[in-house]
Amino acid sequence: MAPLAPLPPWTSVCGATQPDVQTAPPAPTWAGVIAAKLADPRFTGAAFGISIWVEGLGEIVSRAPDRLLMPASNQKLWTAAGVHLGLPGDFTFRTRVMTTGTLRDGVLAGDLYVIGGGDPTLTTTGSHSLDSLAAEIKRRGIDRIAGRVVIDESRYDVTRTPAGWEPWQLEFVGPLSAFMVDWNNLRKEPEFMNDPTKANAQTFVERLAKAKVEVSGGVAVATVASDATPLFAVDSWPLPKLLHHMLSESDNMMAESFVREIGRRRKGVASTPAGLAAIDELITDAMCLPKEGINDDGSGVSHYSTHSARYWRHLLEATRAQQWGAHFESELAISGRTGTMASRLNSPAVIGRVHAKTGTVRGGRALSGYATTAGGRAVVFSIIGNGDDTKLTTKVMDELVETIVSYAG
Repeated sequence: MAPLAPLPPWTSVCGATQPDVQTAPPAPTWAGVIAAKLADPRFTGAAFGISIWVEGLGEIVSRAPDRLLMPASNQKLWTAAGVHLGLPGDFTFRTRVMTTGTLRDGVLAGDLYVIGGGDPTLTTTGSHSLDSLAAEIKRRGIDRIAGRVVIDESRYDVTRTPAGWEPWQLEFVGPLSAFMVDWNNLRKEPEFMNDPTKANAQTFVERLAKAKVEVSGGVAVATVASDATPLFAVDSWPLPKLLHHMLSESDNMMAESFVREIGRRRKGVASTPAGLAAIDELITDAMCLPKEGINDDGSGVSHYSTHSARYWRHLLEATRAQQWGAHFESELAISGRTGTMASRLNSPAVIGRVHAKTGTVRGGRALSGYATTAGGRAVVFSIIGNGDDTKLTTKVMDELVETIVSYAG
C-alpha cells in the first residue's frame, strides 16, 4: 500500500493562512489534461464546488470553491474531527444492566433494567448482541424475571431524526435512540419508527425466552429506579474501530450517536443540536477554522447541511496537523482496497494512493481526502456536486482525482 506524502506545516486563521492560490503552474501537458477533464459535460451539468491543493503548486484547481453545497456523507469528516477533539481516547458506548430485585432459586424478584448507552453496534444475534446479553443474564443464574424488563433510553433525547431528514430517509436510515439494535434500520413499520425502544425491548424479551429466561412482568420504557443495583455492563467496539467503521463504511447511526454523546458531555444536553454546536466550537477553537455553512446532522443524510469544497480541504489540512491526524487518516477508506472506496479508483496507477470519504445522497455526491501523486507530492482535495441525480456521477470525480494523482513531476 503506497504511503501518503506528508503535508507541510498547517497555518490557519489563528496565524498566516495556507495559500488558496496557485503558487506555481503545473506542467503544461498535465495542465491541459486537467483543463480537458474540467470541461467534461458531466461537470457542467450540475453545481460543483472543487478545491484541489498539490504540494509545491498550491490550489491548482478551484471551481466555485466557496459555494455552499450539501456535503452528503462528507459531513462525517466533520463529525470525526469533533470526536477526536471531544471524546477521550478510551471512550466506548456502554450498555448497563441493573436490577431492583433479589435473586433466589433462579427467580429475580424485581425489575431488570437495561440502560441504553447509545451503542450503535448492538445487534440481535452474534457476539455483541441481545443474545449475548440474554446469555449473560442466564449465566448469572436467572431463570425467571418476576418483574418487568425496563429499557432506559434517557441518556439521549427522544427526537428520532435531525430536522433535515425527509420521511423516506427515516425509513432508509432508521430512527435515533439511545437503545439501538441492528442500527434501528431493519424494521419499517410506523410503530417502530415512532418508538424503536419499545420494539427493541420486546425483541429482547424474545431473545431472553430463547435463552430460557422467562419474563413475568412484561416490558416498559422508563428511567432506571434510584435504588437499582448493577449486574454487569457491556461495551461497544473501542473508539478507533468505531471511527474507522464510521468513516470507511459510512455508518450513519454511529455518526448520530457520536453527535449526541458529545452534546451530553460538552453541553450537558444530549441532543443533536447541542452536539452540533459543541463540535462546531471544538473545530473552530482547537483547529482555528472559521465557521461556515450549516451543520444539521452528523452523518450528512440531512438536506439542510451545507459547506464548501474549500472548507472541506481546509478541514482536512488542519486535521492532518493534529496529534491525532495520522489516526484520522488511517480511518478513511482507501482507494481500491477498503470500505466505500474498495471498488473506486482501483486502477494500478492509483490503488492505495487515495484515502478519502465518499458521499452519496439524493441530489448530492462528494469525494474529499488525501492522495499522493506518482511523483510523490501530497494532495488534499474536495469535490462536491449537487443537482439532478441523473446528471450527477461519481465517475467523473474519480477521473479528475486520477488525473491529479497521475502527475509524475
